[in-house]
Amino acid sequence: MRSLIFALLLAAVCGCRAVPHFDTATTPGIDLIVHPLIGGPSREIDTGYRNGRCVLEIRNRTSEPILVVMNGDGSEEGWRTPIVRWFVVDGSGEPVTGRPPGRCGNINSLQSEAVKSLDPGSSITLDRQSVVTPWWLPPGRYTAVIELEHDPALEWMGVPLGEHDPIAMARIRASQGYLVRSRPFPLVVRPREEQR
Repeated sequence: MRSLIFALLLAAVCGCRAVPHFDTATTPGIDLIVHPLIGGPSREIDTGYRNGRCVLEIRNRTSEPILVVMNGDGSEEGWRTPIVRWFVVDGSGEPVTGRPPGRCGNINSLQSEAVKSLDPGSSITLDRQSVVTPWWLPPGRYTAVIELEHDPALEWMGVPLGEHDPIAMARIRASQGYLVRSRPFPLVVRPREEQR
């Protein structure tokens, strides 16, 4: 499989014309911000195979604490909360899909430190080791949005590597769900041979 380099060029307002369209509303007062793993805008991220990372930050602008669960193995497949989804369109606004199916059936077990309360006016960074850029995209220029959904009622899938912490799981089940999306941002995928 050809190795790629991803450049996440983050901006407050995306300069691309075509952006993903959504019919569902997000939860008011909660923001999702995308940061590149290294440095500032236009820093390149070498992905290889599922190694490209970006950092997700959640900000709570509501008047009440919210429960934040660190993303983990299985989040991008929708096997556990929070669910992390990538939405990518090309320059003409056409959705780009094609992620190869299949993965191992194991997931990391839920630990108590993965469940945190986020006070009003505070922010928290998620586990960057599990937020991967879409390595399956062919070289090109795209516009991307990341969606994160906390679904307390979700039945977890996969085979956990160890027992889930029952107290942490009970906190999740008793929490309020929410849906957040990042602002659209440019995503550049380059073949490895174009490294500078």
